[in-house]
Amino acid sequence: HERYNHIIKQLLHYFLWPPDRDNKFYELKSYAREFCKLIEDRLQDQFNPTRTEKIFNQLTHSLDSRWNSITNNPEEICDWLDIEFNGKQADIRHQVESLDKKVDEAVTSIQGKAASSDDEVLEYLKSVDSELDIIAAQIDELNSVFYSSESIRIKLRQLQAQENCEHLSDKIMDADMLLLKNEKHLRAV
Repeated sequence: HERYNHIIKQLLHYFLWPPDRDNKFYELKSYAREFCKLIEDRLQDQFNPTRTEKIFNQLTHSLDSRWNSITNNPEEICDWLDIEFNGKQADIRHQVESLDKKVDEAVTSIQGKAASSDDEVLEYLKSVDSELDIIAAQIDELNSVFYSSESIRIKLRQLQAQENCEHLSDKIMDADMLLLKNEKHLRAV
């Protein structure tokens, strides 16, 4: 009992409003609600290859649509890298982490089902088959992501070859390294 009182006192400062005198109920502060919502979103968010594909398609499209102005103005590529490319990196990392988690869960599920009795083998095979169909569809979408990533890397290297600006060259190299890192993480999954 005393341990819980100590924990509640620690949480009061950031997460809880003190209880009112009448009914002794605690109420969450807005910070606590936001914190809980962030955790809930993170836990419930599943890898969505379609979302990842859309992110890379948007990046490719925005680079393509600005290509003429980018090739004529080095500041344009800096803007694209800072606003478009770097702005999507957190979402891409989150999708890669979610994919890794989802694959681990699928492997654990398949291993758990493999330990089933002989009577359940047919059901096990059916469920594995349906899970493999889902994974196959996700692989197709991930292939699109790899293609888009490679397309962006090729264009960035073209820009790097034609520009003499060391600062711009460093930014392009950083972007290239991020794309390679993302591809490496996706391959590892």
